[in-house]
Amino acid sequence: MCRLKIRILRHPKIFFLFYYLLLLSFPKTILAKAERIEKIEVHNNEHAKKAAIVSASGLKINQEITESLLKEARDRLGSNIIFEKVTVTEAPGSDPMHSVIIIWVKEKISWFIVPSFSFSEGDYSGGATYLESNLFGRFKKLLLFADYGNQASHAILGYRDPSLFDSRFILSVDGVFRLDHMRVYEDRVQVRQVNVVERGVTIMPGYQWSDHFSSSVGGSYRWITEHLISTSPGLRTINLTEGNNDAFLLDFHYNDTEIFDGLSEGSDIELQSELSDGRFFSDFNYFKQVFRLTNGIGILHHTINFNSGVSIQLARDLPFYYELTLGGEDNLRGYLYREFRGDTKYEFGEEVTVPIFDFKRFILRGIGFWDSGLIYFKNTQFVRSDWHNGLGTGLRIYVKGIAVPIVGYDIGYGIEDNSYATYLTIGASF
Repeated sequence: MCRLKIRILRHPKIFFLFYYLLLLSFPKTILAKAERIEKIEVHNNEHAKKAAIVSASGLKINQEITESLLKEARDRLGSNIIFEKVTVTEAPGSDPMHSVIIIWVKEKISWFIVPSFSFSEGDYSGGATYLESNLFGRFKKLLLFADYGNQASHAILGYRDPSLFDSRFILSVDGVFRLDHMRVYEDRVQVRQVNVVERGVTIMPGYQWSDHFSSSVGGSYRWITEHLISTSPGLRTINLTEGNNDAFLLDFHYNDTEIFDGLSEGSDIELQSELSDGRFFSDFNYFKQVFRLTNGIGILHHTINFNSGVSIQLARDLPFYYELTLGGEDNLRGYLYREFRGDTKYEFGEEVTVPIFDFKRFILRGIGFWDSGLIYFKNTQFVRSDWHNGLGTGLRIYVKGIAVPIVGYDIGYGIEDNSYATYLTIGASF
């Protein structure tokens, strides 16, 4: 090796030939300057604005072009529920060091109006939902929902802005009116009823730190009235309050989910804190902490889906109307709607979705599920009867291009109660 070095240094021609061969052996990406984005073109967009699409893609003029950059842009746009198909390709620019990025999209119908109806043992409601997912052509979302039921009636207005003035700042605003006949059960028998009227607004400005992580801080205002309608003797004492519920809210949210014909794949993680007391001019005094995790896994080209969910809710001094509940279609199938109450709740759910028929615009799927929940008041001793489990199966009908099922039917078996319950849902419910 030493002799070879001496001979090369004594003969310059050999040295330059060796150096040239060494350079040729290097990858071209090391020798050449990286290509950069000269221009971004958007094609086939009908309602979505070009600027909104470019902003959502994350691409910027003069960025260095890599395969991972283009893939990330495709994934960002593909995860948006208003696009049915997205391609991101590269074309020659004005010189060899620049390229034009071409974004081609196929849009879904961004809005829908559907009737809503839900039925289960002892609970039914009907109403309508309007959802716009591409307001002003800038991916802003507007929701209007109203229903009337024998236990609860709602009117909800929701607005989501994922990019205020094309920036990383976000905004969430909700207005709500709720008339609720809250029933308390013991051994599946009603022992108390309290009527609650709730109206108010929640405002949550925030910041999108990355493609998947955001944080928000804001507040909510509620005007609450509670009236005791009936009660059985010997029940725990409850304090009913009428007045303002002003709360401070803090939220951290990570979401990398993608939607494939209504099935969610990826993780959605959320941590929320809520505080209400006299410092915020509130007539209520409580604290609540919530952790939620859902994870979807798709196999066989997104036709079979496994969806897991975990939720932990810990609270202190909750007012009656805001106590945690468990039971029914929302979180524990096989039991009565809001059959169990407490201020400490742990939930786990597992659901598998399999295809049955795939029509041109409709998809029929079957599901199997296991719901598990633990709820109790922490000032009482935890006992095994506070833990409840439900098993069952069901059907879902989806319309392609709409992320939520338009019809759902479930049959659940409540293991601890040895009870059965059926649930029918048409449209969306909240």
